[in-house]
Amino acid sequence: MVIGRGVAGRRIARRVALASLAGAIIWPAGVDAAAAAHVAVHGRHLLQVPWRDAGPGWSVAGYSAASLSGSVQGRTRFYLVSPAGRKYQFYVTSPAAYPSVDLIDWSGDRHRILVRLVGAGNRFRLRYEQISLVTGTVVNRFSLPSNVDPLEYTRPRGSSFLADGFGSRAGLSQYSLTGHLQRKFTDNNKIVEGGLEAPDGSFLVGDTLTGLDQISSTGHLIRRIRIPAHVEFCVADRWWNHNTLLANCPGRSPFNTDRPWLVPLHGGSPMPLTPALPNHGLFTGYVGAWRLPSGLYLLADNDRDTLSIVRQSPDGTRHAIHIPGAAGNSDYILTTLGPRLLLQSAIGPGGPSDLFWYNPATRAIRFLFRTPPGKYGVAGVVPYGYRLPR
Repeated sequence: MVIGRGVAGRRIARRVALASLAGAIIWPAGVDAAAAAHVAVHGRHLLQVPWRDAGPGWSVAGYSAASLSGSVQGRTRFYLVSPAGRKYQFYVTSPAAYPSVDLIDWSGDRHRILVRLVGAGNRFRLRYEQISLVTGTVVNRFSLPSNVDPLEYTRPRGSSFLADGFGSRAGLSQYSLTGHLQRKFTDNNKIVEGGLEAPDGSFLVGDTLTGLDQISSTGHLIRRIRIPAHVEFCVADRWWNHNTLLANCPGRSPFNTDRPWLVPLHGGSPMPLTPALPNHGLFTGYVGAWRLPSGLYLLADNDRDTLSIVRQSPDGTRHAIHIPGAAGNSDYILTTLGPRLLLQSAIGPGGPSDLFWYNPATRAIRFLFRTPPGKYGVAGVVPYGYRLPR
């Protein structure tokens, strides 16, 4: 899933990914690889998938009806989902040699999704596939070195993808859609990790230990952006508007919690959205921020796989948002539309996971996927344009 990428954001994103990968333990080991064929939705259904209509508020989601206890196997079904909750199934997987599917990203041209498949049992291995929303089939399959982790498609259409590396491949790189290295974004052996690409693909902003590096599309350093505070590192999460990005920069002890910053790229100084706070209890900081007509909403990381939502008033006071019922269980903010937040519940192990819109002003909930008790549920979501300017 893609979801937010920051060191904090990536930590949460990987937590979500690990939650979906946890499905691998429910399948029997040693399944024959020949049974790993994937089942496309019948052709007559494909004509009903309105991928051209996708825009703000739309998303691609994977859903699994597998039992959390492991007693019932299930397939992962992929849907295009409208803001009103209309679901258009375009692909179904088979629980076989690659039983767990991790949704990584949705291309800017709206045609394709990139997924990671994880092998079962003693045959643990990774494979990557692109799946077409247009035809409901696998476009291509490829492998990557074990120390390379895909992050997202490149902008604006998804003609390649960005990846994080470690060890001998440390840093941020660009790979072709067949899994071949095209470019490495480093400067004088300086390690640049996850990044945020400009909407038109003309440059990207890479994460560093002292701030952010603006890098050209050819891999050359344009400028270094310093955060005016004592920080451990900084990561670019998403575009706040066309000139400003949202970054997450955890501070140094004793104010060592995650802290969101607004960072203008064309004049102006970086500005924190929250005060510097020390760790207390399980609270480890705010790992995301979204502005609605009703206020500024923060995503709090409470460690141990639990998240909560906090509203920050103009005077700086903060109040926890309590979502009623089972939906209010470790909710992750995916995107916004008008006065509403798109939330995925039960982030982390344990499930079941729902997907729903929530209006904090009216407390109204509209479920897109409501998972019965004992089922796994939503296994990954990518909102359309989730990192682009609003």
